[in-house]
Amino acid sequence: MSTEQTSLTCLDEAAATGIGSMPGNDPREAARVVAGELATFPHLVELPARGPGADMIGRSAGLLVELYAQLEPSGWRFAPRPGHARRRAVAWLREDLDALEMLLSSAFDAHLASIQVQQNDDMRKISAGAAIIVVPTLVAGIYGMNFKLTPAPDTVFGFW
Repeated sequence: MSTEQTSLTCLDEAAATGIGSMPGNDPREAARVVAGELATFPHLVELPARGPGADMIGRSAGLLVELYAQLEPSGWRFAPRPGHARRRAVAWLREDLDALEMLLSSAFDAHLASIQVQQNDDMRKISAGAAIIVVPTLVAGIYGMNFKLTPAPDTVFGFW
């Protein structure tokens, strides 16, 4: 196999990362786009068009515990207490998480519904098989009892 064929084989197996910015400012639409394009890799996207706190640095600052950051004209700086920019970053992160959770829960509900339909079809087939088998089982149960009308009761190969 040549190097060109090897590189083409590597390109066929696509890889994706969740790092990078998306245009727009609607987290629900961004979650739908991510779920449609990367269904096996759902992730939170960064929407910096929403303003300060929605970019990577602001989102990271919102995740810090007991280490606060504030936005100044020169950029992000550590602060002694949480400020408005941190609260906004946390609120946008929560909104992004809610949008992704809503999308994933609806996809999960749809998957459960398809499983339930498949189980209903399976139970229908099992019930049809049981209905077909019940008549011979009933006949065998009645004629297998010790009755006078049982076939061949007085012969050598009879039942009793």
